[in-house]
Amino acid sequence: MGSLKHLLENLKWFDVTFLSQYYGLDGKSEKKLPISFNFFALPLNQELVLTTSLIPFILLMLIIPSIDARFDFLRFPILTVIGLLVYAIIRKKRVKSHLGMRVDDEANNHIIISHSGLTLPPFLTGKSTTSSQKINREEVAHLQFDWHGYHNSNQRECKRAHRLLIKLKQGQEYSLSGMAYPLRSLLYLAIFFSYPVVMQITP
Repeated sequence: MGSLKHLLENLKWFDVTFLSQYYGLDGKSEKKLPISFNFFALPLNQELVLTTSLIPFILLMLIIPSIDARFDFLRFPILTVIGLLVYAIIRKKRVKSHLGMRVDDEANNHIIISHSGLTLPPFLTGKSTTSSQKINREEVAHLQFDWHGYHNSNQRECKRAHRLLIKLKQGQEYSLSGMAYPLRSLLYLAIFFSYPVVMQITP
């Protein structure tokens, strides 16, 4: 398992804007990475219910009477923003409920990584909903990052991890996939903190 330190300066993986947040990082640093619950996929029937919750705002935009014709152009964007905010709040609550979490459960909201180990949220490890699980770096067999290449809007070649499989020496495995998890940050920090990292290209 060769060193991947060269990737830390590779702009195909990490652009300058991303790298700027890690200036000054050292071996004693600890990073708390947020989980984006609005990007979790829900069962189809729940997704349909959430989508239909936007209908009242669409109808409101069509039937609300004009107060002043000079400001009619503001009506659509204002109601759209309000509708999307309400949708995001409701969706986050539904996702947490689907995962068996309390809405205000702070322990489930982030992943912590440092040179000494990883702290995973309870909903991911199946532990108590109030206690995160600390995994020492020595317990990690390897972190497998599945990745793919693509071209951005400027036709520049980029590479991005889309799944992380955490394999422990005792046999446990934890899979993190999709946009909900901070996979790019986890990849950067795992390499920086010298975790055993395996890269696997997948479509």
